[in-house]
This record gives sequence, C-alpha cells and structure tokens, in this order.
Amino acid sequence: MSGTGDILAAAIPGLLLYAAFTDLTSRRLSNRLCALVAVLALAWQFGQAPARIWAPLAAGLLVLVPLGWFWSRGWLGGGDVKFATALAFWAGLSDLPELLLVTTLAGGIVALGVLLRPWFAQRLAVVLASLSALGLRPAGGVAARLALAPRGVPYGVALAGGGLWIWVQRFPAPGIS
Repeated sequence: MSGTGDILAAAIPGLLLYAAFTDLTSRRLSNRLCALVAVLALAWQFGQAPARIWAPLAAGLLVLVPLGWFWSRGWLGGGDVKFATALAFWAGLSDLPELLLVTTLAGGIVALGVLLRPWFAQRLAVVLASLSALGLRPAGGVAARLALAPRGVPYGVALAGGGLWIWVQRFPAPGIS
C-alpha cells in the first residue's frame, strides 16, 4: 500500500471489525460508523478513478433501494441497510456481486449460529455446573448471558465479513497471489 488512498483503505478493516463486534454485542450499528465507512469508501474510490465515481454511487443505490424496502417491512434493521450501502460504496459495481455473495454466505453462517445459540448455552451450562461442582469458579453467569443475548440476527457481522473479503482481494498480503 502507498499513497493517501491506501491510507484511507487501511482504516477499513478496523472499522469493519468494530462494526461486527458492536452489532454482535448490541445489535446496533451507529450512524456515525456507517457514515465514516461510506465517506472513507467514497474518498478511496474517488482517489482511484475520479471520473468513475458514479460506479460506487450506483452500487450504493442498487443496495439501498431493495434493502430500504426490506427495512420498511421490518425485515432488516436500519443500521444494516446503511452499513450495506456504505459497503456497496466500498465494493463499487465491479465487486458488488462478490460482496453480496460472500455476505449472503456469511449471513447464513451467522443465522445458523443464532439458531444454535440455545443448544450451545445449554451445553455450556452443564460444563460450568460441572466445573462448579469440582470447586472451580468460572466467570459467573456466562451461560445465562449467552441464553439472554439480544434477539435477532446480527447481519452486521456478515456484512463486515463481506467487506473484509473485498479488502483482502484488493490488498493481498505480500507474497500471496
């Protein structure tokens, strides 16, 4: 990486990981975070090809319209819509299909994890009870917190995974082809 554009791009992975963490723990994606990702993505895209800035804007519109409709039906959170739109700016038209595919696959994995959460919480409760019976005191209430985790699917985690996939494709580690 070199240049101002790449400095902008270097901030993206940290922001995506932060977004995934906050969505996983609170089911919230802040407006500021979505706006920051959008601004950095558009600034990076503009730095790459100023005359083609329409392409990431079109990608954002292609994502915003259908997901906005999903939001209006209560099927998706507003933060997810804004975050997905910001990531579409990052992907642009050329990488939008790949972003959507990877995000969809990651979303399926996240949804499966949410469905299996009660099963894992029950198994964890048995393990923690066994440890307590042996006199070991693991962190209190871990199983209870797992069972009472916020409802819904944290699609921000899947979106962040798709955005990270695009980042890795654009900036592969040296020596990896």
